[in-house]
Formats: sequence, C-alpha cells, structure tokens
Amino acid sequence: MNNIINHEKIKADALVEVWQQDVFGKGISAELNGRWRMSDVFGLNFHVGYKTGGYLLGKQMKAGLNAGVGISVYSN
Repeated sequence: MNNIINHEKIKADALVEVWQQDVFGKGISAELNGRWRMSDVFGLNFHVGYKTGGYLLGKQMKAGLNAGVGISVYSN
C-alpha cells in the first residue's frame, strides 16, 4: 500500500494505470483500495474505481465503475 491514508483504524491506497494496446487502444484506470479495522477481530475491505474501455486483467471490457466490499478476520 502507498498509504495515502494511514490511520490506526483506516488505511487506504490509490492506484492509477495507463495503457496503450494494439487491439484496444489507449486507456486509464484509477482505484482507491482500503481497509477499515472495525474491531480487534473484524474489518471491512473496500475498493472503488473507474476505468475507460479496453482490456485490464480482472476488469470489465467497457468503461465504467468498479466497486467491491469484503470482510477481514484478524487473529491476535
């Protein structure tokens, strides 16, 4: 993580990718990923981003919003 937010309970990073592909042309993707530690045992992972049209591994081909939420379980 590049830690654009680095707090005791919340950590987040940003990612920007730019590409030029023979078949799909030029594109850009911007994302914000983070973790919110809600307690000593549970946390919430989140992801929100946008990409233009084109191929990017694990993402849709068309331009649009990407979002996701997950749960973390910590063992002390």
